[in-house]
Amino acid sequence: MVKEVFVLLAAVAAALGADPTPCCVHHQFTADLLEVGGKINPLLAVPEPITIQSRLYYDYDAKKQRVDRVVENDDGTTNNVTIYVDYTEQVARSIVGGKCVVTSLKQATMQEPCVPATSKFVGTRVLGPATNGVSINSFTADLTKVLNVTMKVSVTSDDCTPVSVSSYGVMEGAFQEITYFFTNLVYSLPHQVFHIPAICHGVHAEIAAPVISPQLLDVIIMGSAASKRVEPLHSGLNGDCPRVGAEDKFSTVDEHARKAPTSLMTSDQDLITYFCRESKDDVNKIRAIYIWIISNRRHLEELAKKERKEGEILAEKFISLTKIVGIQSKMITGLHKAPSNQSESGPTVCGNHCWNVVHLAGNWHVVDCLCGASDVSVESFYFLPDPEQFINSHFPLDIDQSWQLVRNPISLEEFNQAPLISEIAMVRGVSLLSPKSRIMNVHQSLDCTIKDPRAVLTDIAVVLSSEDGLIHNEFVFISRTDVNTYVINATPPFAGNFRLTVQGKLSTTRIETITELVLLCVSVKKRVKKFPKDYETWGIEPKFPDIVQDLCDVPRTFQEVKDGRLDCSISTRTKLEVYASLKWLGDGRTLDDHVGTESTPSRIRLKSVLPKKGFYRVCLFLRRTELLYPVLYLLVYNKKEVSKDTPRLGYSNMEVLV
Repeated sequence: MVKEVFVLLAAVAAALGADPTPCCVHHQFTADLLEVGGKINPLLAVPEPITIQSRLYYDYDAKKQRVDRVVENDDGTTNNVTIYVDYTEQVARSIVGGKCVVTSLKQATMQEPCVPATSKFVGTRVLGPATNGVSINSFTADLTKVLNVTMKVSVTSDDCTPVSVSSYGVMEGAFQEITYFFTNLVYSLPHQVFHIPAICHGVHAEIAAPVISPQLLDVIIMGSAASKRVEPLHSGLNGDCPRVGAEDKFSTVDEHARKAPTSLMTSDQDLITYFCRESKDDVNKIRAIYIWIISNRRHLEELAKKERKEGEILAEKFISLTKIVGIQSKMITGLHKAPSNQSESGPTVCGNHCWNVVHLAGNWHVVDCLCGASDVSVESFYFLPDPEQFINSHFPLDIDQSWQLVRNPISLEEFNQAPLISEIAMVRGVSLLSPKSRIMNVHQSLDCTIKDPRAVLTDIAVVLSSEDGLIHNEFVFISRTDVNTYVINATPPFAGNFRLTVQGKLSTTRIETITELVLLCVSVKKRVKKFPKDYETWGIEPKFPDIVQDLCDVPRTFQEVKDGRLDCSISTRTKLEVYASLKWLGDGRTLDDHVGTESTPSRIRLKSVLPKKGFYRVCLFLRRTELLYPVLYLLVYNKKEVSKDTPRLGYSNMEVLV
């Protein structure tokens, strides 16, 4: 049986047994907040009470929020503050005392209103009468490494409505303990609630500073701490990555790092001194550290005496070594998806994987020593990979989504549903354009589109298997619509669950798995055709890209004709000298006298008479100098036998193709 789509959520929940798991509230809501607590003034060493009433307007989809605050002073007076936050524009507008102050958010990311994914379930209590009260689930989250606080979140058991959020720890240099109570919550927003008042028109950000009272924006939305953590650390995300992508660039550094004497294993300072003999800039220093760690994985794990998990050992060693060379780095914990074996219906998920982020050239970049040490063929991929590719298999379990390092952070559900692309495919630029979900409901058939911009993919093949392990590849049709694009059509022969595995040669040595999909076929065609087995890929011939570019659009690679007569046109950039060849796939006979072509400055017309019922292969040739180049292969199915009348269009192919 195919596993449920939420396999990653199940992996996280498995660590908590049968306890409730962290949940999310609606993306749009309005609520009254009562903020009560106190702090110790670090200068006077005296306690100060905190009492603030707020009205919160939150729209995660529009990436906007507004907070109207009333702060009660010790003398009984109040101060009114209104804050408009626009995460798309990356600005916050604060209206205080009749003045509008605009500040920059510095690439802050709006957080989804969820209980922190790393929270632990505490228990369930009933609020109000025991017989008809409201059931409340409580969670705790240790955020001491992020915000120097510990948090407790309480939500209703049935629909995750927030009830209260408590935090205690050191914030802005003072020990504070604050509780936020949610009241009058509705899942709607007033009309034009985010309309910017005229007082802020024409006011531009003059300083890059956090918005007023960052604790409110960072903590009360059930642990969404974006701006406080990002502001001091992330000087810029998604900048130009300093890696070059070619192993030859680091060949000298790599060789030097791998030859480090074992006597340096226990002395980080001596090891860095050794690296610096060949590594003069920061990128090469980080590369040397990375290569040394992945080359000495087993030794490092033995020295740690298995007191910690292996990924954590490597990540902490990376931090220790980068600290010596004066480069900032951090450890990130999250989920890691890896390809499954044939007995499983989904990716293998590690729910406690560790990797590093490192600050280079003014930006944060990723390094994964554990994955880099697992397979030599992808060790360079895990050294400063593109975050947009890295997020396909790695999801930080952190309330701060900016550590995804992508322009548009994704949710855990989106990560779970996304198809897994192999590292070797991503290294070579191969991507899956569609579908966007790993598990698909299929009505009769499904198209899967693979993009190969560098034209490195060869011998592409697809395996369609049912739950009983049987292979049904005769119901898969692969076409190349242009030199860089493959379209795979799968038509399951019966209702049920299928696995679609896309493979191909990405190197000269072996067939690699590119991606896998799960097809939940709910309806099938009345008659499902079996495609010829001896021909795997149809459409454009990629060996001659300079010649193929003269074709403007390609007809449907698979065509059906009812009366035995094929007639199709292909747009061209100029008049071409073309020829065609016809083969009946029933017995392999060549029927070139049954096909003809004619060419004009803007198109090619292809006509053929198909004498027998069944499949035919049509090959189109273009002449260059004295040679004929095959540029297009079409598969045609004829439903009815006809007479053998041969079309005569300009010239016969027989004279050329004998």
